[in-house]
Amino acid sequence: MTDREIGFEACINAIGRDFYYSHKEHSVFSCGEEEKGLLCYLGINTGEDSTSGLRLTNDAKWEYSASCYVNDGKVVMDFVKAPTFL
Repeated sequence: MTDREIGFEACINAIGRDFYYSHKEHSVFSCGEEEKGLLCYLGINTGEDSTSGLRLTNDAKWEYSASCYVNDGKVVMDFVKAPTFL
C-alpha cells in the first residue's frame, strides 16, 4: 500500500467509514509533500452541490474533515472534525 492509500484509509477511518461512503459524492481528497511527510486531507459536506467552489485551502467551509501525515507507512493524525452521532 502506498503512503497516499494509507493516508486515504486513515482519514476515512477517522471520519467514519459508513459516514464517508454515505457522502463520498460530496467529498474531496488530496495529498501533498511537506517536511513532516505526505499530508493527506479529506473534506466532506453533506448538502447537495455543497462541494462546488470549495477548495482544500478554505477548510473552514468543510463540515467534516480529517488530515494526517504519512511517512514511510506510519500515520500521524493532524486534525479530525468528525460527525457526532447521538
